[in-house]
Amino acid sequence: MVGEWQVCRTCRVVDRDQIRTRVGSICPECGEESKGGLRYFVMSAETIVDLMREASSTQPITHNEGTELEYQINTHNISVLLFFCTLREVLMQGFIREMCMALGIPENIYERLNLDNKLHSQKQDKLFPSLTGSKWNNAISELDRETSKNYTELNDQVVDLVKHRNKFIHKAQNIFNIDDSVANRCIQNVEPLIHLYVDLHNKYVHKIYIERNRS
Repeated sequence: MVGEWQVCRTCRVVDRDQIRTRVGSICPECGEESKGGLRYFVMSAETIVDLMREASSTQPITHNEGTELEYQINTHNISVLLFFCTLREVLMQGFIREMCMALGIPENIYERLNLDNKLHSQKQDKLFPSLTGSKWNNAISELDRETSKNYTELNDQVVDLVKHRNKFIHKAQNIFNIDDSVANRCIQNVEPLIHLYVDLHNKYVHKIYIERNRS
């Protein structure tokens, strides 16, 4: 799911064309020869997805078993939710880095941008627009039209899941509401979320390299 995505070293297009792993293969986008496969997503993204799958198969913890006070806590569902929200942040960070590389932003400036925009909300609402020239929701709507996918619905789902996470993390609330339905929504939205960031990359990052190569 995550490891299958490859990126061209020249034009930075991202796809699942495994032929790119063969040295000398030709990129259909830019016509350059491949020097070997280059995975697009960082290893931590794949690890997080694996952790989500493992957590989803874990059994709930039972307290006071066999008594009138017996109850269960679905800690595995909480773990799935936390991993999903972490994946969201990792994917955004990867996109920001790719945009900065495409724009030729020096490493020290990139590090400063990260320090000034540590929160995901800052990256999405401030850094993303400054780098792409498009507000987050507008970019999502444009992708809906260009790809015939429903990223707006996905974004609404993710926002709702993050609210569940925040109530748990910041207020120690919502523990019993993070049930199987929440965990299942996380699992179901992993692949669409990955596709979203692939499409964002190809819309903004790949476009910069293509236009640069044409000039």
